[in-house]
Amino acid sequence: MNTEKLIDFFNAKLKQLPELRKFNDYREPTFTTWWNTVKSTCERMGDSYKQKADRVRFSPGMTIGGQDNSARYARAYHQGLDNSEAFIKSLIEELETWGYDPGSTNESSVKPLQDKVILNLTISQQQVQQITQTINLSQYDHEVQEKVQELLDELKKETKDKPRIVNIVKWLADKGTDALIAVLLAAAHLT
Repeated sequence: MNTEKLIDFFNAKLKQLPELRKFNDYREPTFTTWWNTVKSTCERMGDSYKQKADRVRFSPGMTIGGQDNSARYARAYHQGLDNSEAFIKSLIEELETWGYDPGSTNESSVKPLQDKVILNLTISQQQVQQITQTINLSQYDHEVQEKVQELLDELKKETKDKPRIVNIVKWLADKGTDALIAVLLAAAHLT
């Protein structure tokens, strides 16, 4: 999954929490399905995510034999849901900030995009028109066209909003890779 799909996936899991809070035990099949998909996704994201997911507990650490432990199970289950909510929210924030790099061979699969893309372009209005004409924006869907135009508009400014440029580039890398490549090649006069 790419960054955007992961964020959507985890947001969807957060939206299911109110329904899960109606239960009092982690052995409920609806909960088991929900948590298994969260954990398996974390496992696929890398070992550090798997370890974080493994730390979330939904059962009591200890029960007393011969007694009704249902209150302990309920308390542990709801505390686990609270912890899983915090865990998922932190994952989303991390993904929004740093993105996700599934091809990384490093210990951590999340890398700051700023380490990978350094933009130091000065571009004139004439060059923007040339790039726009060179790549024929009409071949891309409307949303990609808008993002490419936003990127070009930002690049031609004297004082550039680097975080905005990075966000646009990240978006294009996820949804309009061919358009991003075309812009970069046209900007470097390689087309």
